[in-house]
Amino acid sequence: MRALVISAVLLLTVMIFVFSSTGWLSGFFERLCDKVAALPDTPGGSVDELYDMWYGSKPVVLLICDKQEIDYTERALEKLKKASSDNDEREYAAARSELLYEISRMKTMLAPELRNVL
Repeated sequence: MRALVISAVLLLTVMIFVFSSTGWLSGFFERLCDKVAALPDTPGGSVDELYDMWYGSKPVVLLICDKQEIDYTERALEKLKKASSDNDEREYAAARSELLYEISRMKTMLAPELRNVL
């Protein structure tokens, strides 16, 4: 009987961790999308706050999300930062769009849908 209770408690703990992490990550990706969408259309604004936000939460994101998706998002963020510092309008617009796409994809993957489970 003791083994059953311990197993139930462990299962409940894991489920609480997964659901709370997924809920937090959904909110995090929503805030990140809002920050990227709020960036000006031309370079000149600072992307440092966005950069700090991403790298400050990366350890938590690594626990739940696929490493390859994280790499795609980081690559897009690096492109955005470089285009902003180089003041390259075309690259900035492309990198901003790519970053929004990658964040939206990660947010979609967290949604509790059948296609994400299978």
